[in-house]
Amino acid sequence: MDKKELIAASRILMTDYNRFPSALYEFTKAFWHEVVKDPFIDNWHIKFLCDRIQEEVERIAERIPKTKDLIVNISPRSLKSYIFSIMLCPWSWTKYPSLKFINSSYSHQLSTDHCLKGRRLIQSAWYQMHWGHQFELTGDQNAKSFYENDKGKARRAAYARLASDMGIDVHDCHIGSFDLDQCRQARRIVNTWEVPSV
Repeated sequence: MDKKELIAASRILMTDYNRFPSALYEFTKAFWHEVVKDPFIDNWHIKFLCDRIQEEVERIAERIPKTKDLIVNISPRSLKSYIFSIMLCPWSWTKYPSLKFINSSYSHQLSTDHCLKGRRLIQSAWYQMHWGHQFELTGDQNAKSFYENDKGKARRAAYARLASDMGIDVHDCHIGSFDLDQCRQARRIVNTWEVPSV
């Protein structure tokens, strides 16, 4: 981020600070430069997705039972992964540092990459300047695919955890290559995880 962008972003924070941490959409726009080098190109669906998942996070944080599941089917390159797998956890922890997150993808590497980008965002100077007082990442558990904050809550890439729990190498942990017994074992293990359904 150059000096001009930093000044502009600071003005957004100073003029409308109350909306900034409370809106995932505004957070995504403001912190886009921390995870993507390309300029942010807005579209109506981005705000829609952010608002919808924000409602779910707030529901979960308030412990209101769900009435339905949220399934998002949109074409590739529509920012779904950036919103749900990268921006969501850092934004959520600005308001609810006691939430846990787990993310998965079709590939272990992509899942790890999303965790890493989220962690880098949390560790960025700008994020720390505004929300560093609410929680800290713990030093003893701060890896690419698994990190936790000092409130006892964590974010973990599902493949890394599943591989560990199954006692197999993470590179061998892909649901598509499991035999029937491994699928059953994976299902039993995942059903024991205590993670809110975001």
